[in-house]
Amino acid sequence: MITLLALLACLQDKPPEESPLEVFYKDGLRFKTRDGVFEGYLTGYLRLHGRTVFDRPDDTDDPLRTVPDTVWMREARLETGGTLYKEWAWRFQLELDSGTYNQSTGAAPSGVTTLLQDGWVEWRKYPFLNVRLGQFKIPCSAEDYDSTRVMEFAERSPMNRLVPGREAGLEVHGRLLDDRLAYLAAVCHGQGYLKDKGRGVVDADDEKEATLLLHAYPLENVRLSLGGSIGDVDDLAASNFDLITTELSVLYLDSTAAAPLTFDGLRKRADAAVSAWYGPAAIRAEVLYREDELEGSSEDDLETLGWFVTGSFLITGEDKNPFKRVAPAADWGALEIAARYARVDVRNAFDAGIAAAAGNSEEVSSITVGLTWWYGKFLRVTLQATHERFEDPLQFDNREEDSLTGLVARLQLDF
Repeated sequence: MITLLALLACLQDKPPEESPLEVFYKDGLRFKTRDGVFEGYLTGYLRLHGRTVFDRPDDTDDPLRTVPDTVWMREARLETGGTLYKEWAWRFQLELDSGTYNQSTGAAPSGVTTLLQDGWVEWRKYPFLNVRLGQFKIPCSAEDYDSTRVMEFAERSPMNRLVPGREAGLEVHGRLLDDRLAYLAAVCHGQGYLKDKGRGVVDADDEKEATLLLHAYPLENVRLSLGGSIGDVDDLAASNFDLITTELSVLYLDSTAAAPLTFDGLRKRADAAVSAWYGPAAIRAEVLYREDELEGSSEDDLETLGWFVTGSFLITGEDKNPFKRVAPAADWGALEIAARYARVDVRNAFDAGIAAAAGNSEEVSSITVGLTWWYGKFLRVTLQATHERFEDPLQFDNREEDSLTGLVARLQLDF
């Protein structure tokens, strides 16, 4: 009995064995081994959108210039990633997509699909040199590379349709000069003739596209960006070059290119952007020029110019950083107002034979005013009004329209 009591006393004095894994929450569920060899996280977000177009024209014949007023799950994503031995990193992001209309053919969404957004591994031993391989967002446009979680509007500008989006490739990136200069350079398949068209697409030829994005911080609250791309395209059909506005989802350029017309030769993009912020205010501006060589057309190149200017202000007085979540000072949250003017000009689509002049427009401009309620760091509600104007009237079933106005709302939850 004495021996048993002594053994129990020893067990009580022994501290409980620590778990080799530490789990905690910080902008997502995080876990790491106590020896620091492995660190990981699990996070995600939901974005519920609503859209209505005032006095929407009758629109049932192909192509669908607009889609029905509706509420839908814009994005539902799960993401995991982490590091191993602090030198190797990975990210794996899946999106549950409810499907989108094919507005050119009128085909309705086919149902829920699972899409790979990001899937890459990276070596990151040195801050000035990181090497990434897999599928990721291709660096070219500053607006596209910045996260939609923190942007002031429900959608990016119409210019965003003209960038590569996500593709498989190889990237090197890093920071120099005490973090005052950041660079991202990549080589990818070059299948992304429009945003995300190259995502998950097997390489169809031997040609590749090189892209570059530079961020310079001359002042603590100013960022200057330069980006661009150059690639050789091999007989890519021009019949899929459909341009749709990002906010009201209006098909303003329906490609009807004849079969012999292809993108063949060099594709070039040049991008410049500036962002500045001070106290509760921020401004952003960006311009993108794109040139695609054509085969089978009287025009040698298809030339496109897009740009936007944005201003935002936190009414409740919090400090604004356009690349970070708003941190409300009050328990009930923070309010932000924002305005944007954007324009896209496909300068010679009609002359090149990309689209018919009747019923289409080569130019679109949009004015957007939005109000966002940030409730804590992880919940936001945005309501915005958008007016889109088309240089050439669009043909609907029952009438022509040179402008449309509507509302877009976003409910976003991060976890």
